Amino acid sequence: MTGQRDRAAVDDDAGDPVGEFAPLHEEDAATVEGTIRGERAGPLAVCGPPYGGRHDLLERLADAAGATYRRLDPGADAAAVRDALGDGPLVVDDCHHLYERRIGGFDDLDAAVRALAATETPVVAGWNSYAWTYLAHVRDVDRTFAERVETAPASASDLAGLLLDRYEDLPTFATDRTADGIVTTRRVSATLRGRTVGVSIPVPNRRVLGPRPEGREVDPTDVVFERLAAVSMGNVGVATAIWEATRRDELRPSDVAPAGDGLDFDRETAFCLRVLLSKERVARPELDRLVDHATRALARLRRADVVTVDEGIVRLAPAAVPTAARETDRRGLQ
Repeated sequence: MTGQRDRAAVDDDAGDPVGEFAPLHEEDAATVEGTIRGERAGPLAVCGPPYGGRHDLLERLADAAGATYRRLDPGADAAAVRDALGDGPLVVDDCHHLYERRIGGFDDLDAAVRALAATETPVVAGWNSYAWTYLAHVRDVDRTFAERVETAPASASDLAGLLLDRYEDLPTFATDRTADGIVTTRRVSATLRGRTVGVSIPVPNRRVLGPRPEGREVDPTDVVFERLAAVSMGNVGVATAIWEATRRDELRPSDVAPAGDGLDFDRETAFCLRVLLSKERVARPELDRLVDHATRALARLRRADVVTVDEGIVRLAPAAVPTAARETDRRGLQ
């Protein structure tokens, strides 16, 4: 049997810009392959953040093992999973589209999870890691799966190798210097007149200013990519989007920032961000059901290039993932 891809369930953003980087440790990749082939107990959950390479990874592994790869769309129901179980070994991705965060919104998720628990078909299920954490807390979804593996972040050197090889028109890399030496920036929260705002402050770059071999100069390219790895949390898709948005003739570490950096979000806008962070792409009617004043929240997020809306589907912009994660974590949203 050759691997099959359900193209009807996959949209134009199916690919992740991971290039040659494999966002899974070797032993975890072996776990996925063994589960698909029926050599390990299943089902298996593979979790990863938005744009971190999970889709391409699972599709490649499914194809190599001769399994069907199916990616669910917003609004998917349990039948989409049950029907696919009869096709042999299955890799079903974006399982977080099986629920809505409302009363009665978990029925399809529960039915699909029961089907996965009962099947003898080898199954690997892909999940957004933020959705997985939420669902493990409110629905105990983790109890159904024999094992779970997480995609791995890229290092600064991984990102440098990937992006420097991909682009021909490269900037001149420079360091941020002050009278006291090389600095970077740190985001802190401050309360002013009852409002909490994010503020960027300069701080010493301890890695750069720390001991190093005598005569060795700081390579500004290294500093920029360490900043990019830190801001993107090692997420290749996010790092690529930030790189493309900030690339210019001369690039300094302080130029590397996520979309929406420095904005102050009210609670309803922050909740909208959390929904998008957990589901990556959401049908507009679902947001209207979940978010008070969704139109107002989306208008603000679109102006800041934090989200895009196309044919009724709202997507969190890749470069805005760090902002969404930071702001919603700060508010304790799951």
